[in-house]
Amino acid sequence: MSTTFQNFVCWSDEAVLAVTPRDAASLTDAHFQAIHHPLRLRRRGLDQREGGDWSIEADVLDAIRGPLRPDGYLFIPIVGGSGTGKSHLVRWVHDQIQGEPNWEIRYLPKNRTGLRRAIEIVIRDLRGPRIDEARAALLEAPAQSESDDVLAERLIDELALLVSQMEANPAGAARDQRTAQLRKKLSRELPDLLRDPVVRRKLVADGAVIQRLVGLALRGREDGDGLDDDATHFLESDFPLTFEEIADSTKVARELLGKLATIPQLKVAAVEMINEALPAAEKRVAVSNQVDLVEVFREVRRALHGEGKQLAFFVEDLTVLHGVEREFLDAIVEPTRSGEGEMCGLRMIFAVTEGHFDDLDTVRTRCDDAFWLDAPYGDEGVDHLEAVSFVARYFNATRLRPRSIDAAWKDRPTDGGKWLPNACDSCFHKDVCHESFGTSREGYGLYPLNEDAVSRFVSALSTTRFDPRDVVRHTVNKFLLRAASDLNHGNFPSSSTVGRFDQDTDPLPPLIATRIKAARTTDSERVSNVLRFWSNADSPVAVGDSVLAAFGIEGLSEELQGLQSVQSAGEGKGSARVGRAAKNRATEERVGEAANEAGVENQLKADTKRHFAELTAWSKKQTELSATATRYLRKEVLTLILENLDQGAVSVNLGGGFDQHCFNENDIFIAGSVTKQREDSAVIRIGQDETSAAVLQALILLKEIDLDDWPLADEYRRILGEYRRILAAALEEWIAVVAANLAQQTKTASTASSVQAAIVSSAVLGELSQDSTSAEYISALFAPVNVPLMSARRSTRWTALVERAAKRKSQLKTELEAEFGESRGKSGRVRLVQADLLLPIVNPGDSRGSADRWAKIDRSAS
Repeated sequence: MSTTFQNFVCWSDEAVLAVTPRDAASLTDAHFQAIHHPLRLRRRGLDQREGGDWSIEADVLDAIRGPLRPDGYLFIPIVGGSGTGKSHLVRWVHDQIQGEPNWEIRYLPKNRTGLRRAIEIVIRDLRGPRIDEARAALLEAPAQSESDDVLAERLIDELALLVSQMEANPAGAARDQRTAQLRKKLSRELPDLLRDPVVRRKLVADGAVIQRLVGLALRGREDGDGLDDDATHFLESDFPLTFEEIADSTKVARELLGKLATIPQLKVAAVEMINEALPAAEKRVAVSNQVDLVEVFREVRRALHGEGKQLAFFVEDLTVLHGVEREFLDAIVEPTRSGEGEMCGLRMIFAVTEGHFDDLDTVRTRCDDAFWLDAPYGDEGVDHLEAVSFVARYFNATRLRPRSIDAAWKDRPTDGGKWLPNACDSCFHKDVCHESFGTSREGYGLYPLNEDAVSRFVSALSTTRFDPRDVVRHTVNKFLLRAASDLNHGNFPSSSTVGRFDQDTDPLPPLIATRIKAARTTDSERVSNVLRFWSNADSPVAVGDSVLAAFGIEGLSEELQGLQSVQSAGEGKGSARVGRAAKNRATEERVGEAANEAGVENQLKADTKRHFAELTAWSKKQTELSATATRYLRKEVLTLILENLDQGAVSVNLGGGFDQHCFNENDIFIAGSVTKQREDSAVIRIGQDETSAAVLQALILLKEIDLDDWPLADEYRRILGEYRRILAAALEEWIAVVAANLAQQTKTASTASSVQAAIVSSAVLGELSQDSTSAEYISALFAPVNVPLMSARRSTRWTALVERAAKRKSQLKTELEAEFGESRGKSGRVRLVQADLLLPIVNPGDSRGSADRWAKIDRSAS
C-alpha cells in the first residue's frame, strides 16, 4: 500500500468492472448483495401517473406475502423507466422470499431468457398432457434445429402471411375511418413489401430488425447489448426508406416505401400492424403454432393445486414474454375455480414500464397497487444522504477483490448478520481520508469524492428523476476508471473525467474562473474542477486544504482567501445583504439558480440580474444567450466604447453620422446567442467563455449599481474593484480594435461615389468652378448648404436639379463628416478633415487637367 495519501488509488479496474456491468441483472449474487441499496418507492394505482404514498422495500415484501384476492391471484407491478432499478427490485424480493412454505417459485430473469426458455421455466418438473405437448413442441420447433438466418426468413414470411389476414378494423379496436382505410390498403400491399427480395435482405441483415427480434425470441437480452424495452418491437426507423436502400427493389415496393416516407399516418399504421402480427409470428418460429399456451398455463396451475402449492412468479421484465405475453396474461388472470377444475393460487410480481397495460383493461383492473420507481432527487424523493449511501456502497465494493466478495457471501453468517467487510477498516490512510472526504451513514469512505461532489454528480444525472443506472454508469464505472488514470498521472480531476456532469452543474462564477486561469496557468483546469464540484455548497471557493493536498494541488490556500473576498462580502456580514435579497424576492421575480443570494449581483434589478445569471450558464455553453440579454449587452458595449473612444491614440470623429456609417451595434458580435448576427463583418467579436462572461457581468454591475445607499458599501466596492479591473482590460482591447479598424478603413467604391456626388452637388449649387483648386473642392464638401436664388430665366428642370443637389449634399455631408472628419469630445462638431484620405479621391492624380475634370462633372450634372 502507498505510504502517501497524495494521488492515492484504493480501487481496482477489475473490481469496478465486476460491480458495474451494463445490466445489474448480470451481477453475481454476492456482488448484487454487496451493492444493494434500498430506494424509496411510491405506492399508487397502475393508472395513477403521479402522487402516491412513500414506501420502502419491506412494503413490497409484505404485499407479495399478503392475502390473495377472492379469485385466487395477486398481481404486483413494479413500474419505472429504463434504468430505474425495477428489475433489481424484483430480484431482491425474489432473494428474500426463498423458503416460503408451499410456494412454487418461478423466476424469469431479464437476461438470457428468450421465449423458449420462459416456457421451459414455467413447465419445469411438471407433468400433464398439455405440458408434455408443449415440451415436445419446443423440441420440434424450427428454432431447435435451424440457424438464425433461416429463422429470420421464416419470421418475415410469417409476418407477411399474418398481415395479409388482418382485418381493417378488428373487433374491439376503436379506429377512425381514415385509419381503417389505411389498414385495408396495407393488408394488401405490405405483405408484398415484406416479400420483396431487396427489402427482405435489408430487414434480415446482421444487426437489422428481424435478426434482432429472432435473437430476443430465442435467447432474450444479453449483457451489454445496449437494447431497451422498444427493442422487442418493430420500429418506424426499421423500415429501409433511403434511396440507396430501395433503389433496386421492385416498383410496387418502391412506391409503398415512398408513401411510408412521406405519409406519417400510413407509416404508423404499418408499424402497428406488424407489431400486432409479431407475437404470433414469433411463437410459430420459436415454439409452435400447435401449442395452446393458455391451456398449458392452466394445466400448470392445476398440477400445482394438486400438490397443495401456490405459484409465485417473479418476472424481472415482462418483455421476456413478448411473443406469448397476451396468452400468458389471459391465463393468469383466470380465477382459481371454474367448471374445468380448481387451479392453484397465483402470486406475481413483475417489472414493467409506464403505460404498458394501457390497452389491456382486463389486466390493469386486476392489478393491486403498483410500486413506482420515479422518485426525484432531492428532499422530496431520494435525498442527499441516501444518494451518498448509494454511491458509497459501490465505492466500497470497488475496493475489495471480486473473489473476496464472493467468498464472504458464501461464508456469510446464517443468522443474517453483517457479512461484507468495510475496505476502509484495513486502510492505512483511513483517518485522514475520512476526515477530509467524509463517509456514508454506513461508514464507507467517499474518496475520491466528498458529500458535495456526490451531490453535484448525482444531481447532474437526475434532471427528471433519480436514475440509478446512470449514477452507477457515470459516477462509479466511468468516473473511477478515469480517475485512477488521472491520479496516476497527477492530473486529477481532469475535464474529461468530470465532463459528463458539466452541462447540468452550476458553473463557477466567471470572475472566479477568470482569476483562477490567470493565477494558475499550469493547472487552472483541474483547480477550477475541484472548486466547482468539491467545494462547499455555500461557497465555490470553500475547499479544505486536505482535499487539495490529496489531489496534489499546492499553494492555493492564499489564493482561495483572495477569491473568497471576490465571491461574497464576507462571513458573518451577510445578514443585511440576505435580508435585502429576501425583500427583493417578495417584489421581483426570482431569477435562475446561478444567482448568488449573498453576492453583489443580488443588488441588481430583476431584468439585469437575469442577464447576469444567464452569463454564468452561458460561460460554460450550458445555454444560449437570450435575445433580450444579447440586445442589452451589445448596446452597453457600444455605449462604453463610444464614451471612451476619443481617449484613444487615434483621433476619431463621433459626429452625428458616426453610429450610422462607421460603428454601431451590428459591428458587435456575441457568440452563443439565439440572436442572428453577422460575425464575418463584425469589428468586435466576444467569445463564449468564462473571461468574456466576467467582462460582460462587470459591464452590467458597473452600469447598474449605485453603492452609496447600500449597507456594506465598502465591501461591495472592493468586490466591484475586481470587476472594474477585468472590464478595463477588455475595454482597452476593444478601443484598440475599433480605432485600428477606423484608421485602416479602405475607402470603397461607394465612398468614392459619395465624394464625387457631393462635388457634383456643390458645382450645381455654384460653390465650385472650373478653376477651383483641390483645396477648394475639399472645402466645398463640408461647407454649409446654401441654395442660390434662381433667375426667372432658369428652366424648371434646372430649378429642380438645384433643389435636388441641395438635398443630396445635405445628406452626403453627414456621411462624409463621419468618414473623414475629426473631433474631440461628444459635441460632434467637425474641426479637422483628413485631407490625406480625401485628396486621392478628389484629385485622382492622373494627367487630366481641371478642364477634363470639369467636363466629367458637367456630364454627371446633365
